[in-house]
Amino acid sequence: MPISSQMSDEELRERFEALGPPLAELPGERTYISRCATWEAFVECGPEVARLLRVPMYPERDTERKREKAPGLYDLLMEAFPED
Repeated sequence: MPISSQMSDEELRERFEALGPPLAELPGERTYISRCATWEAFVECGPEVARLLRVPMYPERDTERKREKAPGLYDLLMEAFPED
């Protein structure tokens, strides 16, 4: 079964790997960056992480606030795992 309904597994993996190494986070910090830090974690957690990123936490600037930490990863999650 394909990982994403939007692109092939090969294209998705190439785009993920092109993001480079994950950003460093503070010890104990758990964000979408650490939850999707490896290809295996991205495949396993990506759909749920994308779903949770769509849930507003702050009334203003919510998407910008979430996206600014790792825009490439955020955009890839939104594209690879769209809303159903």
